[in-house]
Amino acid sequence: MNNQTQEIYAVQIIDKDKVGLHARPVAKIVAVTNQKKYENTTVEVVKLNDNVDVNGKITLTGDEPKANGKSILNFIGLAVKHENKIAFVVRGPNSKEIITGIKKVLKDEHLIA
Repeated sequence: MNNQTQEIYAVQIIDKDKVGLHARPVAKIVAVTNQKKYENTTVEVVKLNDNVDVNGKITLTGDEPKANGKSILNFIGLAVKHENKIAFVVRGPNSKEIITGIKKVLKDEHLIA
């Protein structure tokens, strides 16, 4: 039996400078997701369509652009811009804790309300 938990956190990036997710916040998110205690947890960043309601139920088709949330270069390659919507799909132990850390970085960097 698989006891692996999965959490999905979807958000729209809204930043006053309108630059989106650039190297500094991505590096801070990856610093959270890449901690040794999370080595058995995967983090996938999925770029969502503009018409997805991030406050509703998120259904992923598998066709969306995605990146490894533990790799700075892979994550930056998604080119997440101002007003883009993304989802963090976290699988494994400590998934809620990782999402809490991601939310803190996004708030501290003024990328979400």
